This record gives sequence, structure tokens and C-alpha cells, in this order.
Amino acid sequence: MNRRLVGLFLVGLVAGIVAVWAVLAAQPTIAGLTGAYCLAPRCYCDGPQFEAAVHQGPDAGLEVEGRIKYAVNPDGTFDVQIRDNNGALVKGTGQAVGRSLDMVLVLPDDRHVYAHGALDDDLRRCNGGAAGPLTGPQYGDIGDWGSRYPPYIRTISGSFN
Repeated sequence: MNRRLVGLFLVGLVAGIVAVWAVLAAQPTIAGLTGAYCLAPRCYCDGPQFEAAVHQGPDAGLEVEGRIKYAVNPDGTFDVQIRDNNGALVKGTGQAVGRSLDMVLVLPDDRHVYAHGALDDDLRRCNGGAAGPLTGPQYGDIGDWGSRYPPYIRTISGSFN
């Protein structure tokens, strides 16, 4: 009798572990299907305002301001384009995990700025602002960046233009 109870307990335990694992594994897919965030293949989020500035260092005074567009993959990696107020295009790549974001911006003269920051919400939801510190393009350059307003357009298909 005890062996049978132990066997039933182990079967129930294994079934419970598998069920919990399946529910956790399905969460991103469920969130994508319910529209909570991007599922496939990419979401495009437009933001009305982006600012980045170097405050100290050899490039103090360097600024990038303009409209930002994210092309977000389901895993949180993204490409970004910023059309600055002078018409120049700044491109970049990055990854957002939860509410943390890291990106590399490539200036029109091919110099790189490295930005780290925090998001108001998961980037795949195209909701909430972001801000944080930045370094570069030269050693000793320190500044900050931010988007004062959240991205406001979410499309599943589309492309950078």
C-alpha cells in the first residue's frame, strides 16, 4: 500500500512540475497572442522625442535629438533609428530585458555612443519612456539620454524607411 502511495505521489509531483514548466514556457506566446507585446516577427514602435547629450569629456556638447523608431524582436533585441532635427540618421542596435535596456548608437560619422537605461515598461509593449547614462564616442565622454514620451505606434509589420 505504501509503495502505491509513493508511486502516485511521484507521478503527481512530476506531472505538477511539467504543468508549471509548460505554463511558464507559454507565457511569452500567450502575451503575444493577447496583444500584450510583440510576438513575430517584429514590432515597430515610433517615439515622438529622443534626446542624448554628452555633458563631460572630449565631445562635451554633442547632442542627438529627434524622432526615434524601434524595430523590436520577440526576444527583446532591437534595431533603432533616430532621425535628428537636422535630418541626419543615427542607427543602432540593442537589447531590452524586462525594464533594462542597453544600446549602441552609431553616429553619421561612424562613431559609437553606448547607452544604458531603464524602461517604464517592457519595450515589446511599445509603452512607456526610457532614460539612462551614456558614454562615448570617446573615452572620457559622459552624458545621458532619454525619451520623454512613450512610443505611441505599434505595428506588427512594416519596415524602416
